[in-house]
Amino acid sequence: MGKIKEAFKNMPIRKSLMLLMGTMLILVVLLTVLTLSGLRALQNRLEKGRGLLIQGYTLEIGETSGELKVNPREYEFEDLHGGKKFLYEAAGAGNIIFPVIYSIGGVAAAACLFYRRKLKEPMTLLSGSTQKIAENNLDFTVSYSSGDELGQLCQAFEEMRSALEENEKKMWRILEERKEVNASIAHDLRTPITIIQGAAEYLEKSAAKGELTFPKAEKYAGMVRTASERMESYVNSMRDLMSLEEVRLSPGKLQVQVWARGMERELELLAERAGKSLKLILPERDFCLSADPALMRRVIENLTANGLRFASREVTVTVTGVEEGQACAVKVEDDGPGFGEQEAANACLPFYSREKEGEQGHVGMGLYVSKVLCRAHRGSLTLENRPGGGAAVTAVFYSVSQEMSNELYLKN
Repeated sequence: MGKIKEAFKNMPIRKSLMLLMGTMLILVVLLTVLTLSGLRALQNRLEKGRGLLIQGYTLEIGETSGELKVNPREYEFEDLHGGKKFLYEAAGAGNIIFPVIYSIGGVAAAACLFYRRKLKEPMTLLSGSTQKIAENNLDFTVSYSSGDELGQLCQAFEEMRSALEENEKKMWRILEERKEVNASIAHDLRTPITIIQGAAEYLEKSAAKGELTFPKAEKYAGMVRTASERMESYVNSMRDLMSLEEVRLSPGKLQVQVWARGMERELELLAERAGKSLKLILPERDFCLSADPALMRRVIENLTANGLRFASREVTVTVTGVEEGQACAVKVEDDGPGFGEQEAANACLPFYSREKEGEQGHVGMGLYVSKVLCRAHRGSLTLENRPGGGAAVTAVFYSVSQEMSNELYLKN
């Protein structure tokens, strides 16, 4: 019985309705035939019990036997009376009434059974799910196991709910990141603003007392200029951060070995400017990747420039294929001090900067931007320390299709 119910549950709606109506039609016909046969038998039995009234007859005497025969010419059955008459008339009316009752009852039974077995559970589930979504509650699942159209509808509804939940989480992450960025900007701008205010107050007081000399004015003017340049760097970085929201992928077929070799001279120029050496290791065999070469180049340049800042002598850039050529991994290693315990966890946050002694102007956006662009390629950015000392940053890029060009993958 359980297998029959399961088969009926998985049956397409149209087919199950036709099967149910056909079954009910057969039952109605059988009940009608049996009922009409019974009523006809009852009427026959009542008719046989009636008396016979002969109104005209002829007598016939046999020629040989001399037997007297009565041949009725006019006769009629006597009328039924009392309960017998009621039963006979009720049986006649039943020949009309019972088929109608069976037909209506069969349709009603088929409709009720169809609703209970095919419609009630999924409709109740979908109605409740719609109400929860209207209340902005996505913490539930739409679970209905059936192979019919309503089962497919519930599955599609669950996919929609899951997508809404993921989008809500994504928006929440974006809002949280934006709050962190705004808080970081407010904190980091406080120092140059304080310097400018302090320098302005000193210059005003010195000028009012007539104690302002050219060397002092030049000194404090330089402090104001340095602080304003620092603020300008933050403003430019903020503009770059906002522009990331408008980034769209332009994927194309990329021969990774050829592409990486084309960047070799640019990376060497960065190393020469920093007074360091650079070693580029290419994959032994070329492979193709569907990616945005401009965004990948931006990531590699950011990571290489960051490695050159902290390297003692040399930076190594290694390009390899991973997952059977379905992804490209670029590992940038330096021989510097490496990441501290907290630095590895915070280095990819916006405006987090590891300042070197005597160095200014870096606002800590390189690794954050690189992480976002790696996510745009469904990849990741990982930071670690080398066993022999120094830092290693690995960027992974997966193939992306043209359909993905309108969305950045900002998932953790």
